[in-house]
Amino acid sequence: MTKILGIDTGTNSLGWAIVEKKAEQYCLLDKGVNIFQEGVNIDKDNESSKAAERTGYRAIRVRYYRIKLRKIRLLHILTQHHLCPPLTSWELRQWRLKSIYPTDELFMQWQRTDEEKGQNPYAYRHLCLHEKLDLTQVTNRYILGRVFYHFAQRRGFLSNRKDQSSEDVGVVKDGISALSEEMREAGCEYLGDYFYQLYEKDTQTLHRTQRTLPQRVSCHLRKAAIGRLARVGVGEGHFYPAAFEISKKTSGQVRI
Repeated sequence: MTKILGIDTGTNSLGWAIVEKKAEQYCLLDKGVNIFQEGVNIDKDNESSKAAERTGYRAIRVRYYRIKLRKIRLLHILTQHHLCPPLTSWELRQWRLKSIYPTDELFMQWQRTDEEKGQNPYAYRHLCLHEKLDLTQVTNRYILGRVFYHFAQRRGFLSNRKDQSSEDVGVVKDGISALSEEMREAGCEYLGDYFYQLYEKDTQTLHRTQRTLPQRVSCHLRKAAIGRLARVGVGEGHFYPAAFEISKKTSGQVRI
């Protein structure tokens, strides 16, 4: 006399039965079905982990937090070298730990865009590309510091995904080529100059171009900008030797 357990597994159920074998005959002893929730979310023909949505939200929070840390570290260094209105360590710590943004009036004016007064980061980038500023003047030091801060704000995002399809890569390359061609037609070698020209012509055109700029294209141009910081007076130190020394000291601390 032998007892046999049979199991039938499904995506959200488990059927079972127990039979007893006597000679050449089988006798059903018991049977049943256990139904449970599926372990995945099913959307049409796609399956995804139930934790995928939660993981996505967490990734967004982590990304925003890292952006905030990058800005805080940069502001620490800019404050140390008098390239922005001074912020205390306590103010920056409050921003990092409690999300209380610094409200110092001078700092707010420094990072604010004011069209009437000509306070615009792209105008500052254009200025630093084509003129040598006198860094003995506080105003000029703040302009150079604002350019650094703008790099941190508009650095782009580099995906670390390994499974990028050839179609995605093709879209990125096409975007890079199209933007590079537009810059050549405008006679601009650097992205800051190109955006400054758009800003001078039409602010709406600038905003539209920035919105349609793919993130990976932005990242590609960020890499190029890092290699060409000489044109903003820091890459080779031919404009601002002091700023060049700052960039060398902080290259491992702040990722622009």
